[in-house]
Amino acid sequence: MSKYLIDRGNLYLVIGLILFVVACSAINILELVTMLALVPFLLYSSTSKSPYWWIKLYSTLLIANLINLLWLSSTVTIGQYISFAIILAFLQTIPFIVFKKIDKLSTIAFISSWLVIEYFLLHSEVNYPMSLLGLPLASYPQLIQWWEFTGIL
Repeated sequence: MSKYLIDRGNLYLVIGLILFVVACSAINILELVTMLALVPFLLYSSTSKSPYWWIKLYSTLLIANLINLLWLSSTVTIGQYISFAIILAFLQTIPFIVFKKIDKLSTIAFISSWLVIEYFLLHSEVNYPMSLLGLPLASYPQLIQWWEFTGIL
C-alpha cells in the first residue's frame, strides 16, 4: 500500500483522462491540449510494472469515451452507445500495448498503430471522425501540418 493518497500511475491516468476528454470533446474548448493528451497515458504505460496495466488504461479510455460520446446517446439506443464506447476504447488501447511491447522504435510503432486506427475509423462503416486527434488541430494549420508528412487519411 502506498503512503500517498494517489500513486504516480493513477495520477498519470487521471491527468490523461482530463486531457483526453478536453482534447476529443465535440466542443473542443482547448484545441492545443490535443498535442499533450496522450503523454500521460504513454508515461503510465511505460512506467507501470503491473502485468494488468492495460486493464486500468482501457478502463480510463472507456470512461473518457463514455464522456466524449455523451452527446451521441440522444440519437442512438443505450446499447449502441455503450458498445461503441467499448469498441472505441479497445481500439485506442492497442497502440499503447504496441508501445509497451516493442522496445526499439516504440514511438514510431505507437504513431503508426494510432494512424492505422484513425484510418480505420475514417474508412469503416462507422466513419466517425469526431474521435480523431487531428480534428481539433485543424484550427491551427500553421502550427501542425500533419498532412504534409502523412498524406490525407
